[in-house]
Amino acid sequence: MSCDQFVLDQIARLETLLSLYLDAITTLLTAGATKSYSLDTGQGRQQVTREDVDKLQETYGLLWQQYDSLKARCNGGGAVQVLPYGATPWIR
Repeated sequence: MSCDQFVLDQIARLETLLSLYLDAITTLLTAGATKSYSLDTGQGRQQVTREDVDKLQETYGLLWQQYDSLKARCNGGGAVQVLPYGATPWIR
């Protein structure tokens, strides 16, 4: 199954965002003296600190789910995600 250009553009955008978030998380967790990191997503720039790592990881996970779902759709499959209760606070 092929994807339309919109979906391909979204996949490319998500790849960029995933890379940016992973760089921020890795830098904050591994660099001894680094206490903050400038995260520029193209829609805005924010200073994040080690205290923000949990939120960054949560956002990374949500972005990854979107990316994985779009990639599966392009490859002719679907995506089924089983999440533990409480892992998706936006679903009640």
